[in-house]
Amino acid sequence: NWFVKDRIGHHIVDPAETILDPEGGVLISLGILHHLKDEVEAIGGLESHCQGIPGGVMQLGYSRGRTLNSFYVRTQPKRHGKSVWIDGPLEYGSRVCIVHDIVTDAEIIVSTSRKIKEEFGANTIQVIGVIDCLQGGRERLEELGIEYTALCTIEDALGEDANS
Repeated sequence: NWFVKDRIGHHIVDPAETILDPEGGVLISLGILHHLKDEVEAIGGLESHCQGIPGGVMQLGYSRGRTLNSFYVRTQPKRHGKSVWIDGPLEYGSRVCIVHDIVTDAEIIVSTSRKIKEEFGANTIQVIGVIDCLQGGRERLEELGIEYTALCTIEDALGEDANS
């Protein structure tokens, strides 16, 4: 189920239930693994928008002979320990894929890409979205020379309701 109802009864996109479901999570991870460029060395995203997907892709990839590191970018640096923005074994200069649950205008993705570039010199060479809301994200990423793939669009997710 890609949708939940908000307090006034409108349907809003929220793929969390599908992503965090055992079957849904595996299917999404397999879809991402299928589209992942061979050059990608690490997969991750903003902690609040990748919801465990990078770890699933990393584990499924490993079970199929592909070694990937996974990481996530915090919305604020950790307040204890190393006080870092990025968690995970991201190596300096890595070629990365950012995963994002709902792609709108891609500004959050662009800022995540900048953060990993600043902190680790990592290059975002690919972005994979679970749902593309068709609000200019693809075009923004393509302007920056970043390959973009969506597992589905909002129109796909709405099905027959897309034109209603």
